[in-house]
Amino acid sequence: MYAVETKEGVCEVEEWLDGLDDIAFAGFEARFAHLCTIGHLRATGQWRFLDEAVFEIKVHAGPGYRLYMLRDGKDFTATHGRKRPDDSKVKREIKKAVKIFGQHKRGEL
Repeated sequence: MYAVETKEGVCEVEEWLDGLDDIAFAGFEARFAHLCTIGHLRATGQWRFLDEAVFEIKVHAGPGYRLYMLRDGKDFTATHGRKRPDDSKVKREIKKAVKIFGQHKRGEL
């Protein structure tokens, strides 16, 4: 599992995770460990496939948090995180994840 990092060494995902409370952080940490060990998450309450190879990892602590990632072969690359968006805004998060991942793959970040 990887996270997008800019040429300046900034990792938005890492900064976002560091800003979470301990319970939410631990929830994501547990999901990452399971994903890296097993290669997938089974419980639909923990993740969902959205569109265009974009996955959403969910943690229900506090207001609910989401981490967006794309799968590239066997690798998962996290692009960004946020509080749970309204259903009407999920498409925007998908587009953002695809854009960030594309920029990362092209070396533009």
